[in-house]
Amino acid sequence: MKALKLWNDYSKARNQMLTRTHTAMAPWSIVRADDKDHARLNVIRDLLHRLDYKGRSKRLVSPDSDIVFPFEPGQIENGMIAP
Repeated sequence: MKALKLWNDYSKARNQMLTRTHTAMAPWSIVRADDKDHARLNVIRDLLHRLDYKGRSKRLVSPDSDIVFPFEPGQIENGMIAP
């Protein structure tokens, strides 16, 4: 119950953290986790898609860009990131 009362405070702190620490050297990625199974699979796809390794399939499935996407500060205001 207490956590629900502090939801806005948590969201504000998260938004400040994302905005202050997002850099070209260490960018944030956002994962929509409404559906936990799809979120997990897409995080794995995203990691495999970013890595270059021996035996990598040319037909590797790309992650769903509606589930895993790079953070941009404007996403806080436009609703891409949950309040």
